[in-house]
Amino acid sequence: FSPVLHDPAVLKNLGLRYLCDDIYTYSGQILIAVNPFKPLKSLYGPTMMRRYYDKFLGDASPHVYAIAEQAYKSMLIDRGPQSILISGESGAGKTETAKLVMQYLAMRHAAPPRQRASTSEGPDLSEAKGASPFTAGLVSSNARRRRNSNPVEQQVLQSNPLLEAFGNAKTVRNANSSRFGKYVDLKFNDMGQIETAHIETYLLERTRVVQLSSMERSYHIFYQLCKGASPEQREELYLQSHTVSDFAYLSCSEVLGIDGVDDADDFSVTQRAMSLIGISEGEQLEALKIVSAILHMGNILFSDALESDSAVMDGSLVKDGSEKHLKAAASLLGVQEDDLEQALTTRTIVAPDNTYRKGLSPSDAVKARDALSKTLYEKLFNWVVEVVNRNMHSDSATSHKLSIGILDIYGFESFKTNSFEQLCINLANEHLQQHFNFQVLRHEQEEYTKEGIDWKFIDFQDNQEVLDTIVGTGGKNKLSGIMPILDECCRLPRTTAADFCFSLKDKLGSNSSMMFHKKHPHCFEVRHYAGPVMYDTTHMIEKNKDYIVLEHTNLAKSSTSNFLQVLFLAGCEDVGDSKTKTTFKLRTVSSIFSKQLKELMSALCQTDPHYIRCIKPNYSCLRGNFVAGYVNEQLAYGGVMEAIRIARSGFPSRKHFCDFVYRYDILLDAKTREMCEDSDDKHVTELILRTLNLQRWQVGETKVFMKEGVVPILENKRNAILYDAVVCIQSHFRSHLVQRQVKEMREALVIIQSYWRRELAKKMFNDLKVARAATLIQSSWRMLPHRKRFVAHRRNQKAIIIQACVRSYFARKESDAAKLVLIRKARKASAINIQRYWRRHQAQKEFARIKEEAAYVRNLEDENRYLKEQISLARESISKSSEEDAATLEKMEGLKAEFAKRLASLEGKLLDATTQRDNLLTELQEMKRVQEEATSSAREKDQAMLALQDSGKDLQGRISKLEGTVDNLQSSLDNTTAENELLRDQVQTAQNDIKGRLEESESTCVNLKSENEQLRSEAKKFQKQILDLEERLQSDKATANGFKDQLEMMSPDKLGLDEVEESKIVQEVVHPLAFDKLSPEKQKDFLDLISMAMKNLQYINGTSVSAFWISLTLWDWAREWDAPEFQGALDTIPGQILSKFREYDSVHDRSHCWHVINTAIALSYLSRHKPPLKDFECAKTSELQLAVFATGIGVDNTILFRDLRQMMYNILNPARLVDTANKSSGLSRKRLDIPATVKAFLLDLQGIMSDIESAHMSNVLAKTFVLEMLNMTDMEILNQLLMRRECCSTSSARILDLTLRHIEKWALQSCSALSLKEVRWSLRRSIQACNFLLVHKTDIARAFKHGIPLTQLLEGKTDKLNLQQVYRLVAYHHDDWILGNRMNSDSYGLLHGLKREIAKNAGSNAHRMASPTPLSPNHAVTWRTGDDDTEAELLIDVVSASIDFESALREALVGATPEDPWDKFDQFPSFLRAKKMF
Repeated sequence: FSPVLHDPAVLKNLGLRYLCDDIYTYSGQILIAVNPFKPLKSLYGPTMMRRYYDKFLGDASPHVYAIAEQAYKSMLIDRGPQSILISGESGAGKTETAKLVMQYLAMRHAAPPRQRASTSEGPDLSEAKGASPFTAGLVSSNARRRRNSNPVEQQVLQSNPLLEAFGNAKTVRNANSSRFGKYVDLKFNDMGQIETAHIETYLLERTRVVQLSSMERSYHIFYQLCKGASPEQREELYLQSHTVSDFAYLSCSEVLGIDGVDDADDFSVTQRAMSLIGISEGEQLEALKIVSAILHMGNILFSDALESDSAVMDGSLVKDGSEKHLKAAASLLGVQEDDLEQALTTRTIVAPDNTYRKGLSPSDAVKARDALSKTLYEKLFNWVVEVVNRNMHSDSATSHKLSIGILDIYGFESFKTNSFEQLCINLANEHLQQHFNFQVLRHEQEEYTKEGIDWKFIDFQDNQEVLDTIVGTGGKNKLSGIMPILDECCRLPRTTAADFCFSLKDKLGSNSSMMFHKKHPHCFEVRHYAGPVMYDTTHMIEKNKDYIVLEHTNLAKSSTSNFLQVLFLAGCEDVGDSKTKTTFKLRTVSSIFSKQLKELMSALCQTDPHYIRCIKPNYSCLRGNFVAGYVNEQLAYGGVMEAIRIARSGFPSRKHFCDFVYRYDILLDAKTREMCEDSDDKHVTELILRTLNLQRWQVGETKVFMKEGVVPILENKRNAILYDAVVCIQSHFRSHLVQRQVKEMREALVIIQSYWRRELAKKMFNDLKVARAATLIQSSWRMLPHRKRFVAHRRNQKAIIIQACVRSYFARKESDAAKLVLIRKARKASAINIQRYWRRHQAQKEFARIKEEAAYVRNLEDENRYLKEQISLARESISKSSEEDAATLEKMEGLKAEFAKRLASLEGKLLDATTQRDNLLTELQEMKRVQEEATSSAREKDQAMLALQDSGKDLQGRISKLEGTVDNLQSSLDNTTAENELLRDQVQTAQNDIKGRLEESESTCVNLKSENEQLRSEAKKFQKQILDLEERLQSDKATANGFKDQLEMMSPDKLGLDEVEESKIVQEVVHPLAFDKLSPEKQKDFLDLISMAMKNLQYINGTSVSAFWISLTLWDWAREWDAPEFQGALDTIPGQILSKFREYDSVHDRSHCWHVINTAIALSYLSRHKPPLKDFECAKTSELQLAVFATGIGVDNTILFRDLRQMMYNILNPARLVDTANKSSGLSRKRLDIPATVKAFLLDLQGIMSDIESAHMSNVLAKTFVLEMLNMTDMEILNQLLMRRECCSTSSARILDLTLRHIEKWALQSCSALSLKEVRWSLRRSIQACNFLLVHKTDIARAFKHGIPLTQLLEGKTDKLNLQQVYRLVAYHHDDWILGNRMNSDSYGLLHGLKREIAKNAGSNAHRMASPTPLSPNHAVTWRTGDDDTEAELLIDVVSASIDFESALREALVGATPEDPWDKFDQFPSFLRAKKMF
């Protein structure tokens, strides 16, 4: 500033700097910020932050970063709380300045400035023209990825756009005016890092929700929601066809948009801020429902009840055109339409003797509607602030002495019409101005006087009188202020604005700070520090009231939305209490605001303040327009002029003597410090300042006072001394490093010398070796002449040897003829011997063949004799059948009871007799041994058919016997025919060699052939009789059909589970034909039963309610329905249960799947026990049908449990364990970490176990399921090891071993019924394979190399694996830590030993073994697979290997069956105990 202290000089300086875009100016310790109304990119960002890093105030040009840096350094140096007070008029830029301060503090401690500049993006709040104010608080993506940042700072910054959306609005002076006060308290730890933060808000302008002036807008969130909501959100919030102009609360203003601001984009920014803050999507939707409900309530209009046709005699009603908005608001709030209408149009009056409900007039109903809207929005805003604070709260932070508070509160306001909100806002500014006066002016002078500093007093304007006028003086005269009088008028019934104004004139008419005008009888004027403001009292009483109405509270309690209940009922617990005898509780806004303001001022008084005065350069918010008069008024109102004079003539820096000496005694030399050891701190302080020849300071009683510029000089000198000390320490440390290096070099030199002496010795030794070699060479050279002479002598001897060889050749040639004769004789003798041996071999072979043929013929004769005996026995049995018929008729009644027991065994045979008639005609043609029986017993068969017509059951038994006999004879006949044909071929081929035996064989064959032809003729005759029987059987077909269908579906043989495809089995289980037998009404009852029962997921005593429900209904149907209909329902239930299981499995609804399993198991024992119902009796046949149904639905329900096993396998996917092991995730030579896939596998196991427990399965069944999951895991791991060579490495085996140990640990912890032995037995194959790869394989290979038998080595170590699997593991194993992808020589020897052992055990099939092709001991084994080699010999089919599981499950089901499942039937729910449920 200019040294000339008058207004023109100050304004000129500010104007010139403003035109140069230098908007910041210092006034002593106060920063003046002039709003440029345009983006200035060069003033902000990381580069500008580096300029102010660790700088004192005044070292760089004025900036908001400098104030933030001063507050931060003062906090660390003084170890005390700081505060930054940002004040100014509306539109002066207070909110943006507060953002800049928070961004600098967030970046200050994160990293050194150079590193931070390279790793993060600085905050830039003015990036482009028309940038939205809501995006200013969001950091860029690079900044969010900053590694060294604390999340708390980012959360503080991200809270800005959220709070601005809900708390900012456009006013006449500002497009983004904060309509609430905000105090952000940042808490730091001892290292200067932000640990937590807290935001406190003050006086939200509730009236703006329901009432707007023509040139203003409501809160931004309303416009953002209407313009930026997605189609799904608009449908859910009832905003499909609505725009901003369609809502009364928003259309009352002429301004629906802001130039340069896109509300739709801002809505996405707001939603993103809510997500980053920690608000879930469900809570976001609930909050937006409240906002939409407020908009719809604003469109609800009321009419007088007397003018309508309603039955209501007084009060008001919702107009017809507003019913859709009433319905939308009620749906969004989760209440009934009638309840919402009643809450808006009626009021409850509590009298001493009774409670009355009174209807409200349309105008009063509108007030009630607006009151509810304002209350909802205020509570929603408070909830948003609470969520932000909760998210920024740190549990580890208990108490913080270091903090920086940032106050961003509304500026002084004076409009054409000022009401209650302006009075509260200006009251807050009066308090802040008083605090400013106290800190900057009065406190300065009082401090100087207390310390005895030579000081000239300066008068300043004190606004305590204005504060007393507004809030009152207290004491006996309670009604001495505007606020107390207003509260008193609010408590009195039927008080009007005229009454309030009259009370003010009566009690404050003589106050000099107030004035009343006759032209405005309902107004009063207050003379504030910034100028006089006239307030209108028309709506002050209503705005000051903060009723919590009983109807609104009851409406919130009746809401189905938990969010609305928690939001609305917070702090309303005492409303509607019977002791208070009132329907509402009155709280005044002025009392609440005064309390908050008192707490704020108390907190500010405990901090060291730093001031930023924001200045608005012109009225119209234009760029480059500097209105000096307007700026001068703001400077005067803000006390800046007085602060300038105080700063120029005062002492802004002060410290206690002890603090000063502790920090600056380093400026004295060592001798002076020793002399001052016994001196007091005051004397040492004076000595330091005089030693440095500093001026402009004074010493008080407890502190030293310094003018501007003294502290930077002291700090610079202190930093210079510390720098010299650091340089000295560094030099000594470098000297120490050099000395240590010299010592190490000396030791290294000694070692080098010793090595050099060793090299000299080696060189000397080599010289000796060279000398010895030279001597050896000389001796060899002397030897050469003597050797040449010896070779010449030996060459002469070779001629003699050649002559001897020639002579021997001619001698041998003469003897070759004699040798040839001898050779021919020997060859002839050998040929004779060979022929003799070959003829003997052929004779032996022919003799053995003839012997076998003779034995075969004898066997044929024995079989023929046996067949004849069987035919005679059949004749006798048929002859006796007539006698048995009479006895059968007598025992018919007794056999009826036995028929039920034998029905299951006879049903399959009766089904074959009816369904295979066409096949039977062909088979009867080949029956040869029953002709005599058919001719002799024709008469008896006629009698038998008559008896069959009388009793269908007896006829079915006889037919089954006859058909069994026919089948046996037919099979014997086929075997005989085939054997005869084979014998005939063999006899014809051997007739030349064995004629005698051939005649005997031919005679036997002729006899057999004649007998066979005779049997064929007899079969043809019997066929005609069978056709007659078939015609008679057609007459009884209708009677037998009912039993045939039942037997066909209940026959276990019919299912053929081991041979028939599963799709065919499912089709037979579903039984559409059985279901079609039911009448339409009964089909509907059946489908309703299955649908309703399966939706009930409750359990009683570990049994599903669905099972009780179905069982009770079946027992009821057993008593009422016919047997065929009841059997049709029973046959359809298994298919329905299976389809339900597969339906839930297809959508991965595991809880429902396990519920279906519990239901099927429970039905198996509930159907066997009759429920304890009174007067309950059913037929024995129905009980038998239920018993058969219980067996099929429970123990024998193989398809359902196979699907269950497949579901568990699909969830677990054990193959991923080996994939994880193959990747060697988390592997090192010192430790093993459990891979993430294994953790996911254990979580899946735990999820299945949780589903089993939630389905209330018994411990026995849970144990069976856990063991089966472990067994599937074991088989899959072994298969993967045998199929994939990369999985058989040492590292993979180690990870698999760790995985298996974690699985064992989980199994023992999750299922208490399991033992370690059972768990390891289920994982036996994979455990043994891992142990073999890690430990036993190397030991066995080495031991086998030393001659120990292989069977002895493998005993007890691979007993769970076969030799082929061990062979594959050895061939695939490779130690990737030592040998890489290679195999050592010991492994090759072990492979060959295993191959020989397999060939010994397999015999001729040894050629099917794949062989390793060793390239070299350092290469891996290459596996070659033959054409006929299959993986089936090695692998285990995990999916189809379910026999053990089914048998174990049957045992578990038998063990888990309770003795009496209906023992607590009297405690069941009433709908289950009812006799009929449909």
